Amino acid sequence: MNDVLYLYFNIDQNDPKAMENMEKLLPDADEILKRKGWEYTGFQNMYRPEKGTDPDDTFNAAMEAILEAEELKPYRPYFKTGTLTNACDLKEIIIENKKPLDEEKLQRYREYYEKTGQYAHGIIVDENDVLMDGYMTWLIAREVKRRPEIVQVRRGQQFRKVVCGKYIGGDETLHQWYYDAYPAVVPGDVIPVPEADGEEQLLVERVYYVAGKHDCGKYKAIGSGIRLL
Repeated sequence: MNDVLYLYFNIDQNDPKAMENMEKLLPDADEILKRKGWEYTGFQNMYRPEKGTDPDDTFNAAMEAILEAEELKPYRPYFKTGTLTNACDLKEIIIENKKPLDEEKLQRYREYYEKTGQYAHGIIVDENDVLMDGYMTWLIAREVKRRPEIVQVRRGQQFRKVVCGKYIGGDETLHQWYYDAYPAVVPGDVIPVPEADGEEQLLVERVYYVAGKHDCGKYKAIGSGIRLL
């Protein structure tokens, strides 16, 4: 994950002169990112880590180098990270150190799939296609023969399972926490979220993964051992 980054500029696309100047500067941006371990993919504004580099170690350096480039400052550059969701085929995933099957947890995920036609969340594999998380999704995907999202992290890279939703009785603001608890969680669950001003309840709308020190650092934890309501 965090296997691609996108470089954007704040620019008036209706200003021909500004667009022309920006086009002339793009090779400079490419070279700056290349020196920091990122190469242009040839597709729009997408870059990827050069082979053998660690995006966790190079992302911040790449971002700082772009922001410090005097010729780019007038265009106020900014980044977004991205994740490719087709890391490998389902049949290529390797299962190691398999634990006893939690039938109750599997049934919750299966019922969610049967009700919605969607997986509760995707699958995480390492660079050798060894399953890191999402075992229940893997089991159901083999049953229904339909591919889930399969994303890759490097062995040892930090990753988190994130729940995203809205507070019960609150406004339309989306809140995101990383889920550091054992019970299975699927979209539609209501879970308690401890806050400084009392206990809030979150209606889960989405469950997904983030990886890398940069992205994982954006989320607060929901404590271990919480109970689903």
